[in-house]
Amino acid sequence: MFVKLNKYCVIRSEAKTFVEMIKLEQKMNAAPAGLDSYSLFKDKENSKLYWLTEFWISEADYLNYQKLESHKYFLDLLKGVLETKHEQHICEIVLSD
Repeated sequence: MFVKLNKYCVIRSEAKTFVEMIKLEQKMNAAPAGLDSYSLFKDKENSKLYWLTEFWISEADYLNYQKLESHKYFLDLLKGVLETKHEQHICEIVLSD
């Protein structure tokens, strides 16, 4: 299992659009490419901050997904709803039940 965490700072007026974009990208591109599951979290203190956790079947699946033209197009569209460039963190699972 390969895990990636993303932090997003979303333009307030674009929050609904951002959530819909994430749902569509996960369903149309990421899941068929090997995404096992994902969760999107919203910060309770700063409503502009979101975290996306992605659980990939393998790192190879994730790397192949990054090469998809449709994913690159999604990243370009995403720039229009973000205040700043998103942060990415690659992780490994230490403890899970």
